[in-house]
Amino acid sequence: MNKFSSFISVLLITNSLFGHTVTRDSLFNFDWRFHKGGIKGAENKEFKDIDWRLVDLPHDWSIEDLNITDTTNKRIISGPFDSKAIAGKNSGFTVGGTGWYRKHFIIPQKDTAKIVYIMFDGVYMNADVWINGYHLGNHPYGYTAFWYDLTKHLYYGEKDNVIAVEVKNEGLNSRWYSGSGIYRDVTLSIVDKIHAAPWGIFVSTPVIDSESSKVQVVSTLNNGTSSWQDIKYMVRIFSPDNTIVTQKEITTGLNQCAASNIKTELKVDNPKLWSPETPNLYKLVCSIKQEDKELDITETRFGIRSITFDAEKGMFLNGRSIKLKGGSMHANNGPLGAAAYSRAEERRVEIMKNRGFNAVRCGHNPPSTAFLNACDRLGLLVIDENFDVWTIGWLPDDYHVYFNDW
Repeated sequence: MNKFSSFISVLLITNSLFGHTVTRDSLFNFDWRFHKGGIKGAENKEFKDIDWRLVDLPHDWSIEDLNITDTTNKRIISGPFDSKAIAGKNSGFTVGGTGWYRKHFIIPQKDTAKIVYIMFDGVYMNADVWINGYHLGNHPYGYTAFWYDLTKHLYYGEKDNVIAVEVKNEGLNSRWYSGSGIYRDVTLSIVDKIHAAPWGIFVSTPVIDSESSKVQVVSTLNNGTSSWQDIKYMVRIFSPDNTIVTQKEITTGLNQCAASNIKTELKVDNPKLWSPETPNLYKLVCSIKQEDKELDITETRFGIRSITFDAEKGMFLNGRSIKLKGGSMHANNGPLGAAAYSRAEERRVEIMKNRGFNAVRCGHNPPSTAFLNACDRLGLLVIDENFDVWTIGWLPDDYHVYFNDW
């Protein structure tokens, strides 16, 4: 399924972070410190990481020319290739193992009343995350996004915060080159206590004809205050040429310390439909207001299109028969490894489009948000797979080990 009912939003509210203006979702990719190998105590805030190498994300250590100490076999590996690599031909004889990432950052004093989230678009694999020594959790799967609320564990003002991530790409866990590390974007969100939840905006187009389309918006709004809050919620839709085509404002209330779901339906007249030939994208802008003060704004791109299937006649896009022409693609970028740089992901889609593809099958897991956004923007249908294995594995250490629990 292509990502038109997108729950990854580009969010617009700005504030000052590290001395410059950023968006509500700010890229958190720069100036991480990296150490290849296991090390004791690196989750602690006071750990000395001054000698660690500075890296920017996305980062894939498996493709790097690193000198790695193999303590088991008492030798030095000058990577990226090693004939004795545990994963062998499956990894292209590149090295996995354990790696650590740490990042120091400051949250301004003026943001003490805000909520702060961190979002990882993908870490391969088995990632444990700490903030200032507090363990936020473990995320074993290497291909899905995950987020944490940092708010209760942060220092504000001049005091340093430290996020630490241990990544364990160990054993035989993949039938193809997976890469290792924080290989997709990381974002930091600083929001008002009343805000749209992470992944909280869902758009669908359940009814379409040549004259109009019904657009349904389901919004999950968080009220992090300790009291009931009356708000105004404005939903606006902009056409592909950035003019307002419809809008609706509702007055509602939000329960204290809780999430509320709000369903809004709008009509778009004479819609410009999405297809591989004409990848028209509309823009949904949702804003929360209270006493004329804007608390939160989100922006979501989506396409208006219908997809139906018939056992005898096949697939129909916008009421017209369509044959899927494409191939199966793994999530890697050649000499860049698995690192999902936005431009590299876009380039892959451009190449597929130029070769006559109108569809791609993601083998065998969700790709990066950057890849899916490029497919939406450039016109590529997506068969977006979830897992390579469920409860029965291909390999001893692949995702079947975690499937029942996760």
